Amino acid sequence: MSAEADRFIREVWGLQGAAYLVVGLRYYSRASTLGWRKFAWDDALMGIATIVYTAESVAAYYVVAFWKGLANNGMTDGQRASVDPTSEEWQLRVNGSKTHVIGLLLYTTLLWLLKACWVVYYSRLTYVAIVNRSSDRH
Repeated sequence: MSAEADRFIREVWGLQGAAYLVVGLRYYSRASTLGWRKFAWDDALMGIATIVYTAESVAAYYVVAFWKGLANNGMTDGQRASVDPTSEEWQLRVNGSKTHVIGLLLYTTLLWLLKACWVVYYSRLTYVAIVNRSSDRH
């Protein structure tokens, strides 16, 4: 494996560790202040997003570690036509492309889960503010 691939893999898992730390601190903070029974939908969405992010990181790792960073993106039609279907390069590119598409789908899913998490979180905050404001008037 090249030094660049090694750096990429360290970066992927370093970011994964940072994400686990932030989400873990978030859950610890919520559980210690409110208790486990007061968890809301944004907490569940964050847990699901963490699982999807882990799957995306695994896909990125596979593209680099197993498929040697090869895929069909960035190739011209002529370059694609020149690859022998019985060669190892062809197999690596096919599997790398499949894994790359899986990674893109997971990334898109992750973004939408995080957007949903923010919507639920802000909805909960504004609901509390509205309830507090209306109770102050009475």
